Amino acid sequence: MKSRLSAVGALALLSSCGGSTTAPPVTTIPQVTSPSTTTAVTTPTTTAPPDESLRCGNLAPGPIVRYAITPREQRADGEVVDLRVRAKPNFEEVWCIDKDKEHRLDFNSNQRNAAGREACWVNDPIWRYEDGDRLVDQAQPIPNTNGFNYRMRINPHGARGAVFVEAEIDGVLSYPWQSGSGYRREPLQIVSMSKNEIERDCLCIFRGNGIYEGDRCPK
Repeated sequence: MKSRLSAVGALALLSSCGGSTTAPPVTTIPQVTSPSTTTAVTTPTTTAPPDESLRCGNLAPGPIVRYAITPREQRADGEVVDLRVRAKPNFEEVWCIDKDKEHRLDFNSNQRNAAGREACWVNDPIWRYEDGDRLVDQAQPIPNTNGFNYRMRINPHGARGAVFVEAEIDGVLSYPWQSGSGYRREPLQIVSMSKNEIERDCLCIFRGNGIYEGDRCPK
């Protein structure tokens, strides 16, 4: 899977977010001011306090060198469902969703320093998405999470399509799924497909922290 996104300049914490569902299909995420781009961009609402311990608690010192975003929870037509993943060789994975249902997708993100420890950050995360198939109804940060958790509402209306999601913290772009494994630096991809395709191809259930389940899961 090749990424169709490219980096943009640092933005600020995702405490406000918007995405037009009426714009034509997008081509790249960085063009946040282009009328042909559908993006979710956050703007700063707070700044770090002078006392870093008030912001980061007992986290290890920065700087941040690794960052990853992962699925956290999925609701389909209001019900919590398993996070189904289509996994192929060379760490090529997509988050599978039913094209005939409405979805609420929640994301986690995690930042680490060079020692691999969860570390203090300077600027809150920013999130972006590419929605060329116009599946996204709404996207915004989850309140009171410092922008580390994100929520999207997707309604494919029976159509096949894909959404590409990435985030950035302190100038470090996110990896999908895990930053310390074999994944390429690219967005996390969400694909809408039929229920039959999900049962046939999306054989892994993601449980978080690099853990997958499924009798036929190749992970």
